Amino acid sequence: MKMMFAVFIAVIAMTFTTAVAAKGGEVYLVGEGHGWTSIGHIDYKTWAATKHFQVGDSVVFRYAKKFHNVVRVSYENYKTCNATNPYTTYTSGNDIFMFRSPGNYFFICSSPGHCESGQKVDIRVLPTPAPPLVTPALMEPLSFPYPQPHIPSPAPVKSLSNPAPPPTLVTPASAPTHVTPLPALTHVTPSPAPSPVTPSPAPSPASPAPTTALSTLEDIRDADAAPQEASEATKSHAKQLETTSWATLMIILFYVM
Repeated sequence: MKMMFAVFIAVIAMTFTTAVAAKGGEVYLVGEGHGWTSIGHIDYKTWAATKHFQVGDSVVFRYAKKFHNVVRVSYENYKTCNATNPYTTYTSGNDIFMFRSPGNYFFICSSPGHCESGQKVDIRVLPTPAPPLVTPALMEPLSFPYPQPHIPSPAPVKSLSNPAPPPTLVTPASAPTHVTPLPALTHVTPSPAPSPVTPSPAPSPASPAPTTALSTLEDIRDADAAPQEASEATKSHAKQLETTSWATLMIILFYVM
């Protein structure tokens, strides 16, 4: 019966050890093959100094629960083997304790005389180191010629059976501009001024014969009538020039306005 119970305890201990190991931390058996005991004067301090405990690791205490226990105490109580006011107490005979933070952990056996005989251990736990930096592998240069990137071909455009004609832009016709033609200028050539008519000098009086005197009198009448006709012709020409000048002035004023 006792043998079956011992086997059962061993199986449970192995199960707990496997479960703790599956979490990623190391599992240490306190005292190795000796276990947690006061017999043989085992130096647990030297045992702990040879280990490298980190956050996430666990320790297993195996002992005969009729004679031993595991009590976690403060540093002062560890030095004096005082089990009063403990942090935790274990009595199963196969106890597992996981370190969840860095620091010093102190364990003793509260059975009379056991701590004084050396059944106590001081375990120092270090913080978990940062994971190593992974340097990315250098990319090898591409061989020449470089591969062309894949460009997906555009989707085909469905043609319409009866595409609507594009709208025609209608430009409104501009209104015709009525241009009034300017009247042609009439070039008026001024008439030359009439040359002054110099009257013929009257013939010197003489004492002709009667016939000669009569013809001379007719000549004098003709000579008097010639300047009068020339004067009337000059006045008529001047009046014509005046009329032409007024007509030209009126045409110029019409274009200017």
